[in-house]
Amino acid sequence: MDLIVLTKINQNTSVEKFGSEINSSFFDASNILGSLKQKGLIDFTIIFSVQNKIILTDIGKKLIEDANKKALETLDSLDSEILKQLSVSKRNFIDISSTLNIRPLDIAMHLYKLLKQDNISYTIQNANIELLLTESGFIKLKQLLLQQNKQDANDFINQKELGLKNNIDRNKQSQTSNNEKSNKDMNSSISLQKESGQNKLKRKKFFIIILIAVIILVFYLVLKTKII
Repeated sequence: MDLIVLTKINQNTSVEKFGSEINSSFFDASNILGSLKQKGLIDFTIIFSVQNKIILTDIGKKLIEDANKKALETLDSLDSEILKQLSVSKRNFIDISSTLNIRPLDIAMHLYKLLKQDNISYTIQNANIELLLTESGFIKLKQLLLQQNKQDANDFINQKELGLKNNIDRNKQSQTSNNEKSNKDMNSSISLQKESGQNKLKRKKFFIIILIAVIILVFYLVLKTKII
């Protein structure tokens, strides 16, 4: 509302005739001007017996300058969402701002951009502004929604591909881990078999030594008996 009202002010705008500029009563226009004055966006030249002029302050001029720069930018996702809200009968600033839960100044800047690019229009009646989609705004909304759906589809495909890649990587890691475990178990089994074979060989050697010792002992005893 503030931006639209500020754009109605020029060097010849007076307090007394401002109501007709915005299709509102003098009382409603005075309330709007009082609000703008409190925000530091405008000031008045108070001269008795003549009409009081409305002057844009530096803050007000800066706001319009920033809005005009913003209006040169391409439409973005927030613009698309605002157009979508307008397409479902959200026709005033308060409804749009409360639905999107975004800072009012940001909403105002984007509405001004859409207005300057002929995507929306407005009517003022008794200090109330009704916002409407234009034909170009309707077409632009369809284009933006189509682009968004295409992007969402691409994002979905990319997520699926990423998930598939992650699954493949996990399977490879699992397979590698299983192979390493299998190799480790095989090596452990081979080591146990070697150790078991070495133990058997040692026992066999021990038995042979014992057997040789017994034979020698028996031979000695037999020989001793013969000599006696």
